[in-house]
Amino acid sequence: MKTTMLLLFVCIALSLAAEAVINVTYTGFTAEQEAAFEAGVALWEPILNSDVPIKINARFQTLSGFTIVTIPNLIRNFAGAPEQNVWYPTSLANALTGTELNIGEADVDFFINSNEMWYYGLDGQCPGTSYDFITQIFKAVPYGLGYMSSFYISQGYGSYGMLDPGVLGLTTSFPWEQMQNQPTLYDNFVCNINGQFLTDTTLYPNPSPNIAGELTGGNLRYEGTLGNAYNNDEQPILYASVFNLARTARLRQDDYQSTENSSGVPSTQAGSVLRYPAPIVMGMLEDMGWDLSLSSLRLPPANFVAVGQNDGVLLTWDAPATIYDIHNYLIFRNDVLLTTTTGRTFVDTEVENNTEYTYAVRARYSMGVSALSDPSTVELTAVDDNTITPVNNLALQVYPNPFSSNPQISFKLSTTQNLRLDVYNTKGKAVFSQNLGIAQAGTHNTVLKSFSCSNNLPAGIYFLKLQSDNQTAIKKVLMIK
Repeated sequence: MKTTMLLLFVCIALSLAAEAVINVTYTGFTAEQEAAFEAGVALWEPILNSDVPIKINARFQTLSGFTIVTIPNLIRNFAGAPEQNVWYPTSLANALTGTELNIGEADVDFFINSNEMWYYGLDGQCPGTSYDFITQIFKAVPYGLGYMSSFYISQGYGSYGMLDPGVLGLTTSFPWEQMQNQPTLYDNFVCNINGQFLTDTTLYPNPSPNIAGELTGGNLRYEGTLGNAYNNDEQPILYASVFNLARTARLRQDDYQSTENSSGVPSTQAGSVLRYPAPIVMGMLEDMGWDLSLSSLRLPPANFVAVGQNDGVLLTWDAPATIYDIHNYLIFRNDVLLTTTTGRTFVDTEVENNTEYTYAVRARYSMGVSALSDPSTVELTAVDDNTITPVNNLALQVYPNPFSSNPQISFKLSTTQNLRLDVYNTKGKAVFSQNLGIAQAGTHNTVLKSFSCSNNLPAGIYFLKLQSDNQTAIKKVLMIK
C-alpha cells in the first residue's frame, strides 16, 4: 500500500531505509472506511523498516466493551530468534530475518466495533461526539507490532502466555490459547516499582496470586534501554490498578494523557485527534528489535541565522513545527559542539575579528536529536553597531538606540521583498511581531508603536529580526526607562 495522502501529520517523509509496506485485507468495510483505515496505517510506513510486507486482517463486527481489539500473530524459536521460548510478533520476526515466516497468515488482526460513532474524515476535524477513526487505527498499529502483553487474571490467579481471545468471541490468526505459558517479548520488559520482572518465575510462578497482585497493585513499570531513554531516562509507568484485558501493561492514562505520549495511552477519547507516534512507544518498539526511521519525527530548527555584532555573533532560530517537546538546542560552531540552551537566541562572544565562522543548531527531543539546521556563515569585521549593516542585500537600522519609547526602524532593500519583523527578548521569546507586507526596493521607515515601555515590557536588551522571503537581518537594541 503506497497511497499518498494529505494528512495532519508532519512525519510523512520518505526514508532511505527499507520503508515498510502494509497490506490490508478488509471484511465488511465501505469504500470510505477503507480509505480511512489506509490513511491510519499509511502513517506508519515511513517509520517502520522491513523488507517483508506487514499483513493486516481488518474486520467490522460487534464488540462488547471495546472500540477496537488488535491482536498480533505470534511465532517463537524461529531461526535467528534473539531469544528462545519467547513469542515474537510475526511482523517483527519477519523484519528481523528478512523472510516471510508465516506464509498465508496475517500478522495482525483488527476487530473494529461496528456500533461506535466513527468519524472517517481525513481532515482531522473530528466532532466531539464521535471517535476519530484514523486516530484509533493509528494508535492500534503498535499493539500489532508487539506493544501488547499477554498478562491475564482469572479466579485470583495472574498469568502470562495463557491469554485466550476466545473469551471475547474473536477468531484470530494465532491461537493464543496455545502459548504454553511462555511470555510474549513485551511481557519480558514489564516489572514492578522495585525492578522485579513479572516473568521471573523465581519470584512469580506462572500462574500465581503473586502475578495477580502486581497486575492490580498500581506499581507496574517498563524497563528497557530506549523506552526509558525516551521517557527522560525514567521507567515508563504502566497501567495497573483495576485490571482490564485490553489495557494492562500499557502507558497509564493519568500520567501520559495530554502529553506528547498521548497516542500511547490505550483509552479512547471522543473528538480526540492524535495522528503521531508516542516517543515512549517508539523506544519500546526499538527495544524489542524494530528498526525505525525517526529522522522525519525529529525536525531541525528553522530559519537559523548568524549575524556579526560588536560584542560577538548573534544566533537566532525558530522552533521546529512539531507537536513534540523540545528539551534544548545544541549549538555547533565549525562542526564542534559549542553549548546548549533552552532559548532560541545565543551570543557567541568567544570570537575574533577578521575570522569566518559557520554555525548550525540541533533540537533535542525525547527520542534523540534532530539533524543540523541549515548552516549560517559569518565573517567578522570591526563595524559600528549604529550603521546600516547589509546582510544578503537586506539592511536594518534602529534609532534612537538606546530608546525609551516608540523606536523607528529603517530598512534598505535592493529588490522588492515580502517582509516580517519579530522582536525577541534575551531568552528567545517573541514579544512583538508584525507583517510589513511587500516593500519595494529602496529605503523605508516605520515606527514600532507597540514595542515600547507603555506595552509593559521591561527595560533591557531585545533583538529585532527583519526577515524577507530568503534573507534576514538582526539588530540588537536597548530599551531604557
